[in-house]
Amino acid sequence: MSIFDTTKKRPNKDTDRFRWNQSWEKDLQDSYLAFARVKNFSPPSNQEASLESHMQLYLHRQTRDICSLQTDLYNIAVQHIASEGFEDEWMKTTQARKEELVLEGLYQVSGIAPDMEGFRKWCPEATIAYLAGNGGRNFLDLLKKHIPENIGVELTKPIYIPNASVDRLIDSQPQSRATAAMVRLHRSYFLTMVLWRMILAFYGNDESYILTKTPRQSHQAVETFRGLVDKDDIREIRRLDKLESKGVVNICWNCGKDPARLGPGKELKACVKCKEIRRIIRYCSRECQREDWKNGKPVPHKAICGKPMMDVDPPEEKETVGADSNDDRIPPPDPGFRRSIALSYQITLLQSMPQCDYVLDMPPPNKDNKGFTLLNPLAKVLFHLARNRAFKNGDPEAVRFLFLSLKSIISVPGDVEILTRQLEREYGIDLANAG
Repeated sequence: MSIFDTTKKRPNKDTDRFRWNQSWEKDLQDSYLAFARVKNFSPPSNQEASLESHMQLYLHRQTRDICSLQTDLYNIAVQHIASEGFEDEWMKTTQARKEELVLEGLYQVSGIAPDMEGFRKWCPEATIAYLAGNGGRNFLDLLKKHIPENIGVELTKPIYIPNASVDRLIDSQPQSRATAAMVRLHRSYFLTMVLWRMILAFYGNDESYILTKTPRQSHQAVETFRGLVDKDDIREIRRLDKLESKGVVNICWNCGKDPARLGPGKELKACVKCKEIRRIIRYCSRECQREDWKNGKPVPHKAICGKPMMDVDPPEEKETVGADSNDDRIPPPDPGFRRSIALSYQITLLQSMPQCDYVLDMPPPNKDNKGFTLLNPLAKVLFHLARNRAFKNGDPEAVRFLFLSLKSIISVPGDVEILTRQLEREYGIDLANAG
C-alpha cells in the first residue's frame, strides 16, 4: 500500500501505537523501494508563475517556524552533548529502550497537529528500524546533521537533510517550485520534531505546543494547487483560508505571542495595507510592527506590505556568522580538522565570558559554569599558545598542557574529574594518564 494512498485506514495510534507504527514502516519501506525501481520519472513541467505567489507567504511563515525550531533543537542538543555526555549515555541505553524512545517520538509528533502525521511520508528515515539501528548511531548521526558547524547563531535558513529517494521523487514530479519547497519544509519539520521529542523522552521531559494559524490568503490558492499535491497537502493549504480552526490561534507575526499572552485590554491588530489585498498579518504592538518592518525574517515586512508576493524580490543570502567568527582570540581550524560539538560549545562559552581563559561547563544540577583565569602573565601567555594549537587542530600535547594548567588552579577536587571528562569530549583524547 502506497504512503500516498490517503484512503488507507491505519490502526489507532492512541490505542495501539505499535501496530500503527508497523503499518507506517511497512508502507514507507514498500513505497520507497518501489520508487527506487522506477528508472524514468516523468520530467517536471513548468507551472504558471502565478502559482508561486499563492504559497510564498505560507512558505515564509513555515521557514521562520522551522528555523526557530531547529535553532532550539541544536542548542539543546549541543548542551546535552557537551555538558552531559549525551552521546555516551545514548549508546549505553539498551536496544529495547532505544526502540521505545523512537516510537514515543514518532507517536508524539504525529499527534501534534491534524496534518503532522501526513508529513511522515516524506521521511523514510522516520522508522524504528533506522533511528534505533546501527546500535543507535543512526540517530546520533541524524541529530549531528542538524547542528551547524558554527554554533551560537540563530538559523535564518532551514537545515535540510537530503535523501536521494525523496529528492528524486520531489524533483521529478510535475509541480511548482513552491510546492516542492513546501514538501521539503514538511520533511524538515517532521524530522526535527521527532529528534526533539526523542531527546525530551530520553530525559523524561515533556512539552506542550501552541498551534498557530498562518496568515490567510485567498481561497484560490486551494483550487490552484488541487492536483499538484495530495489530499493531506490540500488540507494544509485549506487551513490558511479558514477564519479559525479548532485549537488554532492567531499570533503576532513578529514575536509569536497569541491573544492569551497579550494581557488585559490588548489585542492583535492586522496590517491595514495587507488586509486590503486579503492577506491578514497581525501584530501585538507598535514595537513588533516596527521591528518586523525593518528586520523581519525571511524578508522585512516593508518588502511585502500590501504587495502581491509575485512582486517581492527574494531575500539576499547573508553569510552566517559562526561562534568562532570575528573574535581575534579564536583561531580558525586547520584544513581537515573539524571541531567537535563540545569544543564549539566551549568557544561560545568563552565568548560569553571573555574575561576567562577557559570555562568549566558544570553538569546538572549545577546551575553556574566556572570560568578560570590564570593570573601569572607568563603562564597566561603559554596557556593561550597551547589553547590556540588545541583549537586549531586538537593537538594532544597542547590539550594535556591545558589540562595540567587548569588542574593546578582547581580548588575543588571533584572539579578535576569534570574537567577531565570535558576535555576528553572536546578533543577526543584520553587524559587518564595525563598526570
